[in-house]
Amino acid sequence: MGKSSVSVETKATQQLTPLEIQLQATLNVIPAYTWYACPSGALTFVNQRTADYLGLPKDHPLRFGIDIGGEWDSHLLFLHPDDHEEAQRVWSTCLRTGGAGEVSFRVRSAEGGYRWFLSRAEPLRASDGAPLYWIGVNLDIDDAKRAEDALRKSAKELRDAIDTIPALVWSALPDGSNSYVNKRFLEYTGSSAEQTAGSGWRALIHPDDLERHAGKWREAVATGKPHENEVRSLRSDGQYRWQLDRGVPLRDEDGNIVKWYGVTTDIEDRKRAEEALQKSQFYLAEGERLAHTGSWVLDPAGCFPYWSHELFHIYGLDPAKEGPSLLEYLALIHPQDREFMRSLIKKIAAEALGCDVTKRIVRPNGELRYIRCVGTPVVEDGALQRIVGTAMDVTEHELLTQELRRREAYLAEAQRLSHTGSFGWKPDTGEIVWSGETYRIFEYDHAHKPTMDSVVRRVHPEDRADFQKVIDGAAAGATQFEHSYRLLLPDGSVKHVHALAHGLQDASGNREFVGAATDVTSIKRAEEELRTSEAYLAEAQRLSQTGSWAWNPVTGDIRYWSEECYRLLGFDPHGPLPRFETFFQRLHPDDQDPIREQFEKAIRDKSDFEFEYRLVHPDQGIRDIHVVGHAVLDRSGSLDEFVGTVIDITERKRAEQELQQIVDLVPQMIVVLGPDGKWIHANRMAREYTGLILEEFPLEEVRSKDVIGRAIHPDDVERARIVRERGLAGSDPFELDARQLGQDGIYRWFLWRYNPLVEEGRVRRWYVSATEIESRKQEEERIRQENVRLEERTRIAQELHDTLLQNFLSASMQLGATVNGVRSDSPVKVRLDRILQLMEQGIEDGRKALQGLRLSDTAPLDLVQAFSGIQRELAVPSDVEFRVTVIGEKRPLHLAVQYEIYRIGREALINAFRHSQATRVEVELEYADSELRMRVRDNGCGVDPRVLETGREGHWGLAGMQERAAKIGGLLKIYSNASAGTEVELSIPSSIALELSFPNRLSA
Repeated sequence: MGKSSVSVETKATQQLTPLEIQLQATLNVIPAYTWYACPSGALTFVNQRTADYLGLPKDHPLRFGIDIGGEWDSHLLFLHPDDHEEAQRVWSTCLRTGGAGEVSFRVRSAEGGYRWFLSRAEPLRASDGAPLYWIGVNLDIDDAKRAEDALRKSAKELRDAIDTIPALVWSALPDGSNSYVNKRFLEYTGSSAEQTAGSGWRALIHPDDLERHAGKWREAVATGKPHENEVRSLRSDGQYRWQLDRGVPLRDEDGNIVKWYGVTTDIEDRKRAEEALQKSQFYLAEGERLAHTGSWVLDPAGCFPYWSHELFHIYGLDPAKEGPSLLEYLALIHPQDREFMRSLIKKIAAEALGCDVTKRIVRPNGELRYIRCVGTPVVEDGALQRIVGTAMDVTEHELLTQELRRREAYLAEAQRLSHTGSFGWKPDTGEIVWSGETYRIFEYDHAHKPTMDSVVRRVHPEDRADFQKVIDGAAAGATQFEHSYRLLLPDGSVKHVHALAHGLQDASGNREFVGAATDVTSIKRAEEELRTSEAYLAEAQRLSQTGSWAWNPVTGDIRYWSEECYRLLGFDPHGPLPRFETFFQRLHPDDQDPIREQFEKAIRDKSDFEFEYRLVHPDQGIRDIHVVGHAVLDRSGSLDEFVGTVIDITERKRAEQELQQIVDLVPQMIVVLGPDGKWIHANRMAREYTGLILEEFPLEEVRSKDVIGRAIHPDDVERARIVRERGLAGSDPFELDARQLGQDGIYRWFLWRYNPLVEEGRVRRWYVSATEIESRKQEEERIRQENVRLEERTRIAQELHDTLLQNFLSASMQLGATVNGVRSDSPVKVRLDRILQLMEQGIEDGRKALQGLRLSDTAPLDLVQAFSGIQRELAVPSDVEFRVTVIGEKRPLHLAVQYEIYRIGREALINAFRHSQATRVEVELEYADSELRMRVRDNGCGVDPRVLETGREGHWGLAGMQERAAKIGGLLKIYSNASAGTEVELSIPSSIALELSFPNRLSA
């Protein structure tokens, strides 16, 4: 220490009061930046730690507490210029009020830098209350300030986490017993010095903290190490507040502890800030989770020292594990984005750059996500410390963006297809924006910048005045406009355009019209065509006596009647639309109640309707009207209106009555059915035969009866009902055969033919005729029975031929051989020759007898009827189409040929019906000049080629057909394909089929 400093210290010591000496000594050992000022506020003393920080000379008066008469704010020269105003304000308030105060400011260090301090000052008063000194403590909060700045970015709630740090000063003896507490301590705790002396401080400690705190204090006293502990102590208002209790020992030259000095600082706010920080971190994590946003830190080496909890979830990783390495991170990047991200990370780490990039990742479960990463570099002293950033899952946004692009493309295509372009026009600036379709409508190149003048030049000269009037009105303040005009294009062609726009205004009052322009040229042409078409329709309705209408059943208003509708219903076409009830009163009185019921049912069911009624026309008398109505529903499914037609069917009704009278005279059963199959009319023949309609049974009752169940034979009911229901469901003619019950109680076979009357694609009537086929059915039955007898006779003949006749022939041959061995002059030879002649005659007679057994008593077959009966015999389903056709002039065949043709055809039909799964089977008989051909075709699944070649084991059908064909000198061919079906063709030369001596060929 220099000579001057010693003299200053000596001089100061001589001038100081004992209180000042003790106060300076106390402040110098307190582990904080302490000071005191005179009552006027002038800074008088700073402790050694403060002086060293400020870099004060060793002989500076502030080191020794020498009052040099400084101003009340003389300390401002140590503070940052930006903090002077606030420091003056707080310090002047303290001096004015005499109360404690605190303020944060930056203090310049000896090196010229600034650090933040929290300065707290309290007055030290005399017993009479007069202020003696201002005692202050400056707490270094620079690190807290830096932490506060860092936390400000992630949690706004922590900005003021550390605003004040209240401090209490105490001292203790080497054994740890309390010897002194300052006034702040006493005021804070509401205790006296005597109550806190020794171990009295223990009464102020929270019971839950006492054992822990006392143990740490005992450990510090025993070891001599500095003491520091957080503990809850009792405040004067009865509340426990958290304190940071710090103490350091004062040692003598030998290292012995002379005293303990400590500061107890109120950290309740810090504790609450910590809780708030934890809560803020929770809110931040929850916010990241809800926003699908995570945070990360990348160091200069390219590693991730930090990933937030949500970031793990975004990448599909386990938050309980460590963050991924760079290689593990890159492995999560989509292969097509991986190399780009590798290069980007390398670049931003090398050049201290930020980033904003969207890339794709593939989660471990294979899910593809879009991630947007935004990072900013943290550079300190010119060196990159870290890159801090966020990662947001923008998959939904990216997909919506892609969808938006698609929809924009769809909109552009829709505008092109609908010939509608969009535009924007700012009247104040004249700026005009067109969509691509608008350019096409006005036939300007996309490079052309549209202006109102260029638009006007395109407008047809005859429409420009009106067009300009609309534009001027919009510019003058109109909120919207809509008008139609024509364009006259350079090639001389004309377009019709309809424009509609709505005005918008921003907060600054700037106006813009946004609208659409539609090329309605085709619509204009269509309107012209429609007007022409309406004229044609009106004329057509007049000629056909058909009117159209629309009616709202809720309000009862008739919305529309065509001109012909007025005339048909007896109203003036030039007058107003009548009320529904006015029209309804025109109905015949006998029809009003049933028609009203039908109207109400249609309204209740919200369904279409169709019925007829009689109208009392004021000029034409009673007219028959046919009405058809269609229910129109709104989007909610409620009935909006009925639309339909009315037709004057008076003449048709009269014609139908005349037709019914004519039909009654037809000697055949004829029935007229409605579209649903209910009886409308039956002619006299039908009524007399069936007896269904007697005088006691009005026609209306019969219409509701199950006619099939009552009049058809029980064995035919189900089949007839199926065929009938299937046929009535369509619109094509069909027929069915069944046994019909007559009035005499006898069932007879009838063929019913159904023919539809189709109008406008709908069946209006079914006209049904019935033809009795009883005799044909009997003939078919007779032929069937005859075929059975013929088969049995043939079987017997075959058995006799193969057994008795063959054995007899064998014996004759052996006898002949024996006779040839007898000498010609032997008397036995004559008798044997006679026996041999008798045997040959017996063989010949046996052959004739067998032939007669097979052919005699057999009438010629009608092959068409015989083949037709096989379908019914086999009960083939009615949905299989079957027919027999004859080509050429039908000629008589020999019975044997007929029989074998029938047997071959029958076998082929049985195979087709039973095994081919065909929907169409046909038999064709062709009588050509040179030969007779029979073909049996089906469209089924075909025959296996191996079966055609070798036959099926255990089955002799194909082999039998070949044998029968060969037997009559015919040729049998079989063609089969899995996609085209099977055809069996039998061809017989005409000379054989028609030869009269054919039986001799058989016997030979």
